[in-house]
Amino acid sequence: LSTKLDETNSRVASLHRKLEDNQMQVQSLRTLPQDVTAEVEPDRVYSATYNDYLMGNYSLAVSGFQDFLANYPDSEYADNAAYYLGDSYLKQGRQELAIQAFEQVINLYPKGDKTPVAYYKKALALEDLQRLDQAIDALKKLVKLHPKSPEAELAKQQLENLGVQ
Repeated sequence: LSTKLDETNSRVASLHRKLEDNQMQVQSLRTLPQDVTAEVEPDRVYSATYNDYLMGNYSLAVSGFQDFLANYPDSEYADNAAYYLGDSYLKQGRQELAIQAFEQVINLYPKGDKTPVAYYKKALALEDLQRLDQAIDALKKLVKLHPKSPEAELAKQQLENLGVQ
């Protein structure tokens, strides 16, 4: 048992070193010189940040999506970046910032594919903050403006749960 435990500890230490090396490589890629970052395609920047989001690295995702929106505000991915910024805040429990990001999606990209879900997530964040009147308003707007979206069905159920006709 002692030998097996030593072997396991050795393997864990080796994996830990490899993980640290990988994290160092990722960090070095994030801190490219300014002249190199100008040549990077927006879709590659977005993909790298979206991967952080998918991996649950919400602090990195927040930073990446903020940088993306600052550098590529007119990109085809800007509405998604704004939405995932809000969702990253929501997953961190930072409802106020999430609401602001979802409002950005709603106001800047009213025809975007993430707009219905931004309304829905905004309502959930407002509910978390006990701002039920505002949450109900957001849900009603979602149903009115995007009646055929899957989120509209969720909004109807949520309104019903809140006792709203």
